[in-house]
Amino acid sequence: MTVNSCFTSEKISKIRWIHEEYQDANTFVTGSWGSARNNIKVWSIADSNYAKEFSIKCVDKHSTIGDVTGLEVFNKNSLAAVTVEGLLQVFNVDKITDNFSLSRRGGVENLHKFKRGNRAPCNGICVYDDYAATFGEDGRLNILSLADLCILHDIAEGDNCSVTTALFANSKEILTGNRMGVIKQFDVRSKNKEALSTFPISGNDERKSVAITNMCCHPTQKHIVISGTEEGSLMVWDLRKIGFPISCFKAHAQAITEIGFHKTQPSRLFTASEGGEFWQWVQQETSFPLNQSQAFPSESDSNNPWLDSKRTKNQINVTSLITGVRRAINSFDVHGSHLACGGDNEAVYIIATE
Repeated sequence: MTVNSCFTSEKISKIRWIHEEYQDANTFVTGSWGSARNNIKVWSIADSNYAKEFSIKCVDKHSTIGDVTGLEVFNKNSLAAVTVEGLLQVFNVDKITDNFSLSRRGGVENLHKFKRGNRAPCNGICVYDDYAATFGEDGRLNILSLADLCILHDIAEGDNCSVTTALFANSKEILTGNRMGVIKQFDVRSKNKEALSTFPISGNDERKSVAITNMCCHPTQKHIVISGTEEGSLMVWDLRKIGFPISCFKAHAQAITEIGFHKTQPSRLFTASEGGEFWQWVQQETSFPLNQSQAFPSESDSNNPWLDSKRTKNQINVTSLITGVRRAINSFDVHGSHLACGGDNEAVYIIATE
């Protein structure tokens, strides 16, 4: 494994690979935060004169007002980005000769507002095919068509609590996590805006709420959801069992900023934290390398270690990929044998596992 770090001169809030078929990704996009005007940039990996080393170069960028709070690639060559100002923008990511370029297709403004009409911060976006959901401090979800750039309908949290993360479990259902530490499950097709299910958590101190900061679904067993909290804990949920998490354990010392499985190798989970840590969680039974292309391994509830806290501790090995950064690692993405992450130290780290 080799780790290359590259200075970006701006704080990175989000990072995503542009997927390329039949090869490891060599192009990624970043969103920045902390400046009056921030950037959505396309970066390309360039080989170095030294073995196993490479650098990155910015090949295109788009400036925007406000922090970039969400960035997702959909339909392989399209990009959806949201800012704290409540602006959704959609870009085509076109390959010209050896590099990619951004072309803005359109946008939707003022997606989130408080009851009195004041603008509410937008906290992020999640996508599923041509559909997206934005979520914000107003406790509202906006379900949008990315093809037509229009709001199909919205869902408001009954308690108006800030929605900190959201996730499409499938094409019909969406999960939200809020600042009070509650996960809710909604039917995006239903005119009834009440939650189908509610999953509460409790923190180390039962007298205070613990915000849910990020969530991900298991790639092959969609009923398994793992969430991270502001205390640095991991919570494992079974959506078939309404109630509290089926397992919970302390992970990072500070808040988990992002969490996600490897898309084609579900035995591998990755977490990043505000403490500047980037970890890999690997199921012991699996020994294939990250870049190996193969069908999903056979898994069932009986042997999935995430569904049992004792099995999790005994069968999951945790490896630190990056540590000691001392600034938050805000986002990461994985494609094949390449991992990319970035954060508040104005650097991007590219990790090659072979």
